[in-house]
Amino acid sequence: MAKRLILLRHAKSSWADRTQSDFDRPLNDRGRRDAPAMGRFIIDNALAPEIIFCSPSKRTLETLALLQETIGDDAHVEFADGLYLAEAKTLLKIAQNAGSQYASAMIIAHNPGLEMLALKLADAGTSDADALAR
Repeated sequence: MAKRLILLRHAKSSWADRTQSDFDRPLNDRGRRDAPAMGRFIIDNALAPEIIFCSPSKRTLETLALLQETIGDDAHVEFADGLYLAEAKTLLKIAQNAGSQYASAMIIAHNPGLEMLALKLADAGTSDADALAR
């Protein structure tokens, strides 16, 4: 697994159209404003990832595009259907499959899976991360 793993939940999404499928929900105004701010945080703290794994939902794709306006598009990007509403275990396996050739990786996906993974990693510590994937 990469030495640094950044977990990023998509920016705030819109519920304006209640007939729209969850997968197709876009960002709302707040989300479109906050995603570039997160990009600035990443740049200011030298956290730009080498690889980004992104869910293919509309709101994650929009988050990625706005993030790239700030951090650039140097990172290799992989889209994985399995990231849409993925459980923590699935997210960790995707990160582990990045291999050691990347010093830093980012996952742009959804809660509750991202939150659960963050809690499990924080609780287990990095030495036990492999056990979480089982």
